Amino acid sequence: IYRFLGAGQGVKQVSFVVEIASVPDRETLVAEIWLNDVMVAEVTSDDIGGFKVEIYPNPNDTSWSFDLEAFTGALKLAKERLSGKPA
Repeated sequence: IYRFLGAGQGVKQVSFVVEIASVPDRETLVAEIWLNDVMVAEVTSDDIGGFKVEIYPNPNDTSWSFDLEAFTGALKLAKERLSGKPA
């Protein structure tokens, strides 16, 4: 489990958790991105060395809204952990 903290001026600090997992419906490892106890997104690698992100709906039936730097930092961390090298 890896944690990425982010906050901007006037923005509430958010703590994304990136967890590498082996799930039964995927052939490769995935990186799950969590915010509190809700999975926000899942990052997977494809057959040609690229990466894809699947963003899940907010369970509150509202749009997601969080610090861009924190979310992109979590995505970068997920990519690094899946590839085994810094992005």
